Order: sequence, then C-alpha cells, then structure tokens
Amino acid sequence: MPFYLIQAVLVTGWWLLMALDPAVGAAFAFDGMAVGAFGLFVIPDLVVIVGSSLVAWRRPGRTVQAILVGAWSYAAAWCIAASWSTRSGYLGTTCMVLALLANGFAVWGHTLFARKPVPRFGSFGLETFLQSAVIWMVFLALLPALLLVEFGRWPVQLEPWSGAAGFLMLGSFSLLGVRSALALVRDGKGTPLPLAAPNRLVVSGPYRRVRNPMAIAGLGQGLGVAVMTRSPEVAAYVVVGMIVWNYLVRPVEEDELRQTFGDDYVNYAKRVRCWIPAFSSPSTPPSGSGH
Repeated sequence: MPFYLIQAVLVTGWWLLMALDPAVGAAFAFDGMAVGAFGLFVIPDLVVIVGSSLVAWRRPGRTVQAILVGAWSYAAAWCIAASWSTRSGYLGTTCMVLALLANGFAVWGHTLFARKPVPRFGSFGLETFLQSAVIWMVFLALLPALLLVEFGRWPVQLEPWSGAAGFLMLGSFSLLGVRSALALVRDGKGTPLPLAAPNRLVVSGPYRRVRNPMAIAGLGQGLGVAVMTRSPEVAAYVVVGMIVWNYLVRPVEEDELRQTFGDDYVNYAKRVRCWIPAFSSPSTPPSGSGH
C-alpha cells in the first residue's frame, strides 16, 4: 500500500524539519521540556515506524501493520500524557493521534462500512448535517487554528485581498460539499460517512462530473482557509491530508464500492474521473455511493 511509503517519507521529513528549522521544533515542543529531548525518539521512530512502514509498503501483512498500530499507540499515549502534564504540545499530540487513527483505518477501515435500511430523508439528512458540522469544526476550524497558534500566526490579521479570495474559495467549495451531501442523502439513501454509507450508487449532482466531489470540496475549503489566513502551514496540512486521503481512504472506499455495486460502479469509474471533473455530460449508468 503506497500509504506506508508516504508515512515513512512524512515521518523522516518531519524529523529533518525538526532538526533544521527552530520554528518547527518550537511548534511541537512541550513547555518545560527541551527541544533536544525529542532526540531520544529519533532512533526508535526511524527504526520502528519508518522501518516498519517500508516493510509494510513492500510486504504488507497484518503482523507489521499491528506493530505500526502499537508504535503509534505508544507515541500517542506518551504525547497525551505530556500534554496533560505540561498543558502544551497540543500540535504534536494531535499529529500522533491522527497518525494512530490513520494506521488503524489501514487495518480495519473496511469493517467500518455499513448501510442502514432507513428510507426517510429526514433521518439521513439530520445525520449528514451533524457529521458535516463536526468535520468542518474539527478540520476547518480547530486544526488550522492550532497550527496558527503554534507557529505564532495568531491572532490572524486579515488582508483585504487574501480575506476576500479565501472567503470566496471557502464559500464556493462549501456549496459543492453541500450539493454532494444532498445527492448522497436524496439519491443514495445514506450519509457521507461509512457508518451509514449510501444504499444506492450515486451518479447524480456533482457525481455526474467527478467521482470524489466531497474530497475536492474539503480540499478547496482547506485551501480557502490557508489563503484567508496566508498560512503556508495550513496549506501544507491540506496537501498532506489530500495525499493521505488519496492513498489510504480512497482505495478502501473504492474497493468497498466495487464489492457492493459490482459492474455498475466499475462502469461508472471508467467513465467518470476521480479528481478532474468532466465538463461534458457523461451518459447516466444504472442508478444504483461514491464519495
């Protein structure tokens, strides 16, 4: 799985940035703990996490995946305890927890997909609204704000051009996300998240043009926040999120869609591209979720 190669590169790159850029070291530091103390974790990270990630990339197996889940569990638990005791270091702790969740998804993500036989629009609509509210709050507000605080860019001084451009991007891509979610609720009889995945293959609305409009919407929203705040750190966070989504979440989701909808999804995937919208109207396949 390419995700593990990406993980090895990201962890190695993070350690290089920590060593070369004092601002990065300060952003991930815990109060009262010398930045150099992180050096104690260099060898374990490079040997266990980077090494195991490279093994999982070339020879995937449950044993090495379990080792990685265990390693990230230890790192996340240590950082949570350090943040709790020092009331600081929240950026590093958040990264460790997200990495743990990503590695858990790599192992068990396929088991998360479920479909509820509930035909009412209101039920799925309410679930989708709550899901979107939580996701937007966490990934578009809390995490960018954490980056801005830790890299010394808070409070943000909005400039007219960047504020207007970022707000326009955020609003436009939010509208795309809402339209995509409505298609999943109305035509798919489900929600965007796998725990209540659509019961029908959605090929209407934005899904007529591109297979992953909600992912595109999320990427555009995040870049809108980066433009609005003029933050390269937020932009980097969005790009890393897109890469991880493309090489971790998307393969699991598409495999599940192929198993559920069979030839309908295979034919749809042949006609409609993953990231680049088609501006000509493709013929409509049998109605039958793609996100």
